[in-house]
Amino acid sequence: MTGLSEKSESPFFVGFFSNIFEIITPKLLAEVETMGQVEQIESQIAALPAPDLRTFRAWFSEFDAGQWDCQLKSDIADGRLEDLAAEALAQFGKGQCKRL
Repeated sequence: MTGLSEKSESPFFVGFFSNIFEIITPKLLAEVETMGQVEQIESQIAALPAPDLRTFRAWFSEFDAGQWDCQLKSDIADGRLEDLAAEALAQFGKGQCKRL
């Protein structure tokens, strides 16, 4: 019966784990760096005086709406909403929709 230390020294295990670390480590480091940036931004927003916070909220609301619109346009252009539209039209055709 082979022990764990014998398996971990085999070329397969050495190659496997070195490849995994080459793939995972950069991704984890990028996430950690991004988290640091987000935390930094959160801290800066929390420290804003009330008038600046109102200005930031208005700007971010516009920015976020623009991002939403771009994503929706992209989803429509790529046909990602076709199934949902077909389902909604089918329900409407069967009288399963309520007037708003």
